[in-house]
Amino acid sequence: GGTIIFMHKHGEWLHPQPRGSILSRVNNIFDFMQQPGITVSVPLEQIMNAFTNNESLFFRYAKNKSSRLCYITPLGLSDWYLGVVMPAATFGSEDTGITKDALALLYRILFLFMILTIFIIYREKCHAKKIYAANRMEREIIANIPGGVQKYTADRDFSYEFVSAGFASMAGCKNESETVTMFGGSFWNSIFEKDRKRVKKHILNSVSENKNIETTYRMLRKDGRIIHLLCNGSLSKNPRGQKSVCCVTLDISKIHESAEDLKMRNKMYEIATAEADIYIIEYSPENDSMHISQKCAQKFGLPFQIK
Repeated sequence: GGTIIFMHKHGEWLHPQPRGSILSRVNNIFDFMQQPGITVSVPLEQIMNAFTNNESLFFRYAKNKSSRLCYITPLGLSDWYLGVVMPAATFGSEDTGITKDALALLYRILFLFMILTIFIIYREKCHAKKIYAANRMEREIIANIPGGVQKYTADRDFSYEFVSAGFASMAGCKNESETVTMFGGSFWNSIFEKDRKRVKKHILNSVSENKNIETTYRMLRKDGRIIHLLCNGSLSKNPRGQKSVCCVTLDISKIHESAEDLKMRNKMYEIATAEADIYIIEYSPENDSMHISQKCAQKFGLPFQIK
């Protein structure tokens, strides 16, 4: 009799084949066709191409002088294929029961096709729910990351693949798509022009050496204000081998302003102590060192700093 086989695009059987059947020894059509003692009328490569190109294929295979005809065709549902296997002798016979057998086989195909359709739809819905749940969890995690998240391709253009709502807010935009549009779809354009050459060189070197990325740069917001950012990220690769960079970005403008203010105050302090008629010696317990004012150092021939 005939056999109905449902297969995925990679050739795996949908369900185990009946025990004792020669199909039950393997779990996919490609391994089956390469078993010892089996001869096939078409090259294995042609069968593989049929699956790859979503095409139908008709061929004959034989084992132990038993010849069978096989017809494989795509179902048009989520990369599933239908295979119908019939003994070659059936089609070489004048038996009037062929019509009856063919109709019975057709009814089996239609019945199994309906079952398969329901199964595939159910499985795809479950898969979609899992994907939705995973994406929702990912969005919630990203939303709780301080600052913003950027993801861009690690190629010549460094095109944006994703920006978080937090990064959009830092850029002064209403949403993620407005942010990507404002920067022309490229990460390079988000970097203030005077910082771009330095940052680009650092990131490209880090990507070529598969190192983590850590850099600071300025960004021009939509409202015209310039902010200072700290960008920390790493390189990743998808199943197709395409590389991307994912970075957590923090607004460090206040820290930068505080550092600049402290630097200015220290400079003013140095000027004031250099002009005053006093000797000042400061001790720092953190690094076990002493700082000596300019006049004191000149008076006693000491260095400005002693460790």
